[in-house]
Amino acid sequence: MKREIYFSPRSLDDLTSLAEYLDREWGKTVTDKFLDRVDDLLDLIGVYPDIYVAVNKKKRIHKCIINNNVTLYYRASKNEIELITFFHSHQNPSKLKRVL
Repeated sequence: MKREIYFSPRSLDDLTSLAEYLDREWGKTVTDKFLDRVDDLLDLIGVYPDIYVAVNKKKRIHKCIINNNVTLYYRASKNEIELITFFHSHQNPSKLKRVL
């Protein structure tokens, strides 16, 4: 059974910023490829939410590496998936600790 996927406000802002950056710096082709990869991974997570490593088992938070620079953190519950943040590797790691 596929679970509903919800974007937190933070994750939506993160994804929008990443797409705008990619489009500005690398062009539409790279941006589309990145967004297609995100879509494919979200489809997979919706069906198999525990497929990626749990970084906090108690809170059911998982991490999915999208590419060398971007990692998706999400929370899996029985009925839905909440996307927490799309974290870029060049960000300060202390920001991630506050979110998770």
